[in-house]
This record gives sequence, structure tokens and C-alpha cells, in this order.
Amino acid sequence: MASTVIPYHDYRRRVFGCWLGKSIGGTLGGPWEGRTPPHELTFYDPVPTAMLENDDLDLQLVWLARLRDGGLPITEEVFARGWREHIHAWPDEYGVCWRNLDLGLQPPLSGSHDNGFTAGMGAAIRTELWAGMAPGDPALARHLARADARCDHSGEGVWAAEFIATIESLAFVEQDRGRLIAAGLAAIPAGCRVARAVRCAQESWAATRDRRAAFARLDAAHGSRNFTDVAINLGIIVLGWCAGEGDFGAALLAAVNCGYDADCTCATLGAILGLVDPDGIGQRWRQPIGEAIALGRYVTGITPPATIAELTDHTAALAMRALPAYGSAVTLSGAPASDQPERLPAAACRRLRALEVDDQAAVLAVHPVHLALTYPPGVRVRPGEPAAFRLTATCTAERPLRVALAARAPRGWTCAGTARGERTLAPGEALALDFTLATGE
Repeated sequence: MASTVIPYHDYRRRVFGCWLGKSIGGTLGGPWEGRTPPHELTFYDPVPTAMLENDDLDLQLVWLARLRDGGLPITEEVFARGWREHIHAWPDEYGVCWRNLDLGLQPPLSGSHDNGFTAGMGAAIRTELWAGMAPGDPALARHLARADARCDHSGEGVWAAEFIATIESLAFVEQDRGRLIAAGLAAIPAGCRVARAVRCAQESWAATRDRRAAFARLDAAHGSRNFTDVAINLGIIVLGWCAGEGDFGAALLAAVNCGYDADCTCATLGAILGLVDPDGIGQRWRQPIGEAIALGRYVTGITPPATIAELTDHTAALAMRALPAYGSAVTLSGAPASDQPERLPAAACRRLRALEVDDQAAVLAVHPVHLALTYPPGVRVRPGEPAAFRLTATCTAERPLRVALAARAPRGWTCAGTARGERTLAPGEALALDFTLATGE
């Protein structure tokens, strides 16, 4: 893998621009969230005197706090505890995630089970921390964003997060809009709705060079009754980016005037533009919101950074730890040294990164043994009908481990198949049990 060196001063400048752009965009779009018909704003309306609270940033502040306090890696257990202990919000996919965790269904199953909001914007809006921890390493940023997104999404909602995380990570080393969008598209399935909407936005702008006409085409092809649908909203982000033609304010206004999930589209576009050109954010947009961080009251039990500058410092500190821990080929030259110990050794971080866990599985443990329970479709067992389960143990330790697994049925149930197994597992090696469970009337 070719190595990439990013000067620390340039990295920090872009991270600051990212968080500032996100805060400006969220504050501009917040009052217009969910108003689908296009508007014709020319500035903030109403003009704020401070940054508005926004879940686009709030949830990322929770993950930031958990990582600062507990160390790397970021795991399903960290996400699950973060949701349960700090996030008290229940709209759409957030509520589904909370309910599934309450039922004992751990990520990624918490995002896929009985979820009518898998294509919501909730994960695509919280990718900046992962890009900031993996500058110039889109594969790592995508891995982190995917792990986060699968707590409350699957399919389109996850691909949307991977698309944005790829662009934001690459923006540390590449600033051409066309190449960034192409890289984002290459990271997700070409036929998914998100990819089709993004291409439609590009093609509509190229054909019309008029924001209203291009949006009409995009809306006709990908519009939704759900204003938080990821396909139309990612199309709006790309359309605003194109229509702005390099001007920060013009791009955000083009996005907000398309309506839909306006706080999210503007916040995400503002973050991308702040990464690409931090100096392009004019004082006219900066002055009304200031730099003090606003945290939603539904988030409890954390102490957020007080300012965007402090948030930038915390993000940089995590990046200096994450890049070596996950084996990235990117280094930040001139960065201050970090000697803070991680929760798990670097070898475990890398083995966990390499694991693939199905949407139908719940991760029960991560180290020294990664344990995943795969449920039957629908996560239900009908009376009298055996349902198939799989329990998979993977050694994430640095030495071989003797692992013994046993599945026991609750009282009144029967268990059949391979319900027991024992073997010495080398690092990275797995042992799986395939069994069925059945219950009577």
C-alpha cells in the first residue's frame, strides 16, 4: 500500500473548515427542514445569533466522547452503549435502533430488523468524525462509517454513509469535485438508489445549468414522500455542490432551496466544502453563528467540546491514534505525539476491521474472541417450526486460544444440530456452530 503524508497544519485547517461548514449549513437549513417545495433564500432566514442544535453533529459528539474516554477500537458494543446511555431521541430509525437494543438485538441486527427507515438520512449526516479520523484513507473512513450506520440502518442508508465518508476522507488530499464524486460512487453498488440519484443530479445539472430545472428533473425521478429519504437528499447535496460552482454560499443556498431534509443536506454539503476549501467560507456566513458548540438537550452524560477549535483538536488527537492503530498508510507530518493507550492492541483493531458480519447477526463480544449470533429471517421462531441459527467465534487475540462453544435452549424449547464445539483457534481463525431452535405451543 502506497504511503500518504499529510502536513498536520493543512490537516487541522481542513478539519476546522469541515466542522465550521457543517455548523453553518445545519443552522441555515434547520428552520426549513421538511419543507419540500423549493424556496428562494438568499441568506439565513431567520438570521441566527448562535449555532443551532442539530443531530448531524450531536451524535458524532457522543462517539467522540466515548472514544476519548474509552480508547480504540470503535465497536458494536461501544455504539450500543452510546445509544442506550447518551442518546434519548426516538424519531424514525433512531427509535427503531433504541427498540431493537431494548429487545437485546445488538448491532448490526439493531439496524436491519423490522426497520422501515433503513433509507433515512440519520447515518449519512454523521460521517465527518470518521473522515477526520481517517484523512486520505477512504477505505478506513468507510469502514468506520459503515459500523456506525449499521446500528440504525441497512442497505441504502449504509451506502449513503459510505458514499459521503469516502468523499470527505479523500477531500484531505483531492479537491476536484468530479473525482471526489466518482470515488464516492465507486465505493457503493452502482445500481443502488443513492448512486442513481447522484448520477441523475450530475446529469441534470450538466444538461440544464439551471438549479430549478435540474431539481425538477431530480425530483421527478427520485422524489419521495419521506423528506428524509437518502436518495433524493444525496442528489440535492450533489446538485448544490455543482450549482455553487466553487462558491460556498451559493452552493448551500442551492441546496436549501431544494427543500427536503434541508438541515442535513446543507450541513453535509457545508462540511464537504469546508474540507475542500476552508478559506472559501466567508466572514458573512461565519459571523452570525460564532464558534460555540450547541448540543441538543436529548444528549446526556457527555461534556462536549466548547468550540469548533476545541472540536478540531479532539478530532486531530483521535486521528493520530486511529491511523496507526488500524494500520493506515497515512501519516500526519509535524503532528504532536500521542501516548494515550488504547482499549485493545493494534493487532486486535486490524483483525476486527477485517471481519465481515451479516446484517442478520448480532455481535455479542469482540475480544479476545469475537462472537456473532446470526438469527433466522425476521428474528422470530414460530411454534413447532425449527429456526436456524449460527454462532461464530473468531479469535482476535495475538496468540492461539482454546475456544469452547455451547448453545443451550431455554426451558420448553429444543435445540438440534451442532450445538457444541471446541477447538484451538489461531489469530483470525473462526469456529461456527449451526443449530436449530424450536418451541412448542
